[in-house]
Amino acid sequence: MNGRLISIIRSSRPLLLLLLFFLFQSTIEAQTLKGRVVDAVSGEAIPYASVSLLDLHHGVSSDVEGRFVLVLSAEASRRQEVKLRISSVGYEPLEHVWKRGSNPRLGILVMREMHNELATLVVTPKKERYRRKNNPAVMLMERVISAKDSNQIKAFEDYSYREYEQILISQLGTTPGTKYFGLRAEVADRFRDSSLLTPSHIMPLSLREKQTIFAARSGSRLDPVITGRRLYGIEAGIDEGTLSNGLEGLLGDFDVYDNNLELLLTHFPSPLNRQWATHFYKYYIQDTVSYEGSPCFLMHFRPMNPRSTGLNGYIWIDTLQLSMRHVEMTLPPASNVNWVEKMKISTSFAPVESPRGIVWLPSKKSIGLVLKPTGLIQQGLEVELERDYHNYLFGEEALLEACLDPRSTLPEAEREQAMLPRPGSYGLVERPLPLSSRAQRAVDFVAYLQGHRGFNALSSLGRVMATGFLSLPLKPLERERILFDLGPYETLLGYNALEGARLRLGGMTTASLMQHLFVEGYAGYGLRDEQWKYYLRATYTPLQRDYHANEHPRHHLSVVAMRDLFVPGIEEPHLFKDGFKDQLGNFNNKVRFYGDKYQINYTRDWSDQFSTSLSAEYIRKTATGDLAYYRLDEELRPQLTPYIEQTSIELDTRFTVGGAKFRRVRPEGSLDVTRYRPSMGLSLKLYPKGLPGNRTTYAHLETHYSQRLYLSVLGRMDVELDAGLILGQAPQTSAFSPRGNLGWILRRSTFQTLRPLEYIADRYLRFQASYHLNGLLLSRLPLIKHLDLREVMGLHGYWGHLSAQARTPRAGMEYLYQAARPMDKQLHLEASLGIENIFNILRIDYVYRLTDRALDTPYRSVIRLQTKITF
Repeated sequence: MNGRLISIIRSSRPLLLLLLFFLFQSTIEAQTLKGRVVDAVSGEAIPYASVSLLDLHHGVSSDVEGRFVLVLSAEASRRQEVKLRISSVGYEPLEHVWKRGSNPRLGILVMREMHNELATLVVTPKKERYRRKNNPAVMLMERVISAKDSNQIKAFEDYSYREYEQILISQLGTTPGTKYFGLRAEVADRFRDSSLLTPSHIMPLSLREKQTIFAARSGSRLDPVITGRRLYGIEAGIDEGTLSNGLEGLLGDFDVYDNNLELLLTHFPSPLNRQWATHFYKYYIQDTVSYEGSPCFLMHFRPMNPRSTGLNGYIWIDTLQLSMRHVEMTLPPASNVNWVEKMKISTSFAPVESPRGIVWLPSKKSIGLVLKPTGLIQQGLEVELERDYHNYLFGEEALLEACLDPRSTLPEAEREQAMLPRPGSYGLVERPLPLSSRAQRAVDFVAYLQGHRGFNALSSLGRVMATGFLSLPLKPLERERILFDLGPYETLLGYNALEGARLRLGGMTTASLMQHLFVEGYAGYGLRDEQWKYYLRATYTPLQRDYHANEHPRHHLSVVAMRDLFVPGIEEPHLFKDGFKDQLGNFNNKVRFYGDKYQINYTRDWSDQFSTSLSAEYIRKTATGDLAYYRLDEELRPQLTPYIEQTSIELDTRFTVGGAKFRRVRPEGSLDVTRYRPSMGLSLKLYPKGLPGNRTTYAHLETHYSQRLYLSVLGRMDVELDAGLILGQAPQTSAFSPRGNLGWILRRSTFQTLRPLEYIADRYLRFQASYHLNGLLLSRLPLIKHLDLREVMGLHGYWGHLSAQARTPRAGMEYLYQAARPMDKQLHLEASLGIENIFNILRIDYVYRLTDRALDTPYRSVIRLQTKITF
């Protein structure tokens, strides 16, 4: 590239000399100086530094990245040299001399923090001396924080407004004049554009649009109504809706008035945080300026610790109302946030007529992101998000049906289609402004790729890697033409000590084959045990589906027939059972049984948050390997029995705060953000006497709760709480048992130092807490802080008891005579200490068993691994 440029310059030298002559003549009248202001120690940009000409009273301010453009007047241009003065609060003033005829690009201008001079002794502190006490900036911010409730729309009882969202995702680092994944250079250059965040070029890959209605009635906020979406992207073939869920979780609707800004699964302390703001941030009053005709304080803020999870920025604060007019924030380069090389956030406010007079409410919000796994590579993703807020209404007018959901005004046929959520495009989206040329390029690029053979093949491969399924026919960008998904690929080949090598092939039908009836299953064969295994599930739903049966809202009846090899206590989604990562470390586990299972199930989502499930199931368990079942004869002697049977009826309810609109076929993934929301469940499983295998009547009653607690600057904590109770006389083979994990991969909600069926109980309480410190300690250690490692510690316990009634021998009672130990009001406890964020994706935990010190177990302490995308 450089060689071509040099040759062009040489061949065009006469023309260049002529152009330079005219340019030189023009610079005599108006010369433009450009540069960038940075901190001498950290190299961070110094935003809004004042850049002025000495003696001429003319100047500008640097932008949020420290860059400035200063146009010299004719008087200054005629001088042989001009002196620039650069100043910023907390830094020594810097003077720079530019001579006429020299390069107007001044490059990097370095500023040093202010020195404290005492007589002839100069003391240079490592950190600036900053005090909160009697600090005018801190006192002003405390007043702004106190007044923030009255400056928000939440202060009104009845209101509604619209939000239009546009997300443009582009590949960063593409080179003009070169091929792009098989596309000719001249074709690719039609769609390339310049980056807004870096001096590079981008290729627009995806455009997403969404319209949402926000409203409140009598002071209670209503659930947001998404009236429609539009998707023009190369990911359309692999998006089952979870990419939409993920983007909404990663780039949620932030409000700078809130205590925390929820972005990238991270809670950034807001500069208006009631509890932490003045202790977490440093504040500086830069100046009193005019913003759109209103006098404002220009306030600069930055974190006390630049490596903490905080933001740099500027706030324009109205001098009278103490409300915000504009906010600009950036992520410090040294902050401990993964994948994010740059982040720019802004919010603009506009006057809105309300019942209380003029109030300044958000009119536009934007987020700009540069995402890279490491700064050592040029390629990455650039994400541009714009949100436009309009149609602010108050009182009775705000709660009209047409305002709460504009789809209600559509004709009936169109309204029914618009009300059905889909992963791609559906519903009503009204653009407040036409698409920009950058956004239109993404639409045109995807349309062009629709007919490109090479890209279809590449998309098929990408879909296999992302979803685990190979689509048939190979049309990943045309979901409506896919009839069958073959897979998942990670279950094609497996191994364990009982089956030996295991071969398996499965898949599922899509809505394009049958709109209301879906079939999934697999067939497998073990080369050592020489037994066939199978799984078949048929699901009927009266609702129209876009792709698969489990789309939201679920409303279906399913029938299951299955035979396979199981590990006691481990329950997995049948189609994804025995995936590759689940087998690692479990090869030699011989505590297993062959299960013949038949089930009928009815599931319904009553809302985004609440669902119920009713099922009846028969299972026959045939012990194998190291597992054995016993039954007491009439003389209460244990007799080996080859199998046991159970028939149950179960009612299960689930409630998740802010439940997801979309569900993927694969139950959980790295970007599944919904699992962190508060969730609770209650289930009752009844075993009536007289049904196949049931000698007595008994029931299992269980409850579950989980939530992620965000602790602002102190990190976050994931908590889980389960409890269970057996009602009636249940055999030991139906007792509760803590789920053990012998695999190398860290599995959620399992005990890493327990074997399957190590304990049994008829009542239990399980608790787990995982505390993620987000580098709170390691970010302060010399050298280690540059690795961006993060600490995680956990405590996982299981209290259980097997009652005297369950221990009393009875003729015909089923026993786990050799495998399990009854719990006697005892506690199993294990603690873990780990490091996450290794290479941005790897976590390593050391887990130690705190209880049963006298027990001789090979699993007193273990190491577990996990791959996970974290920000």
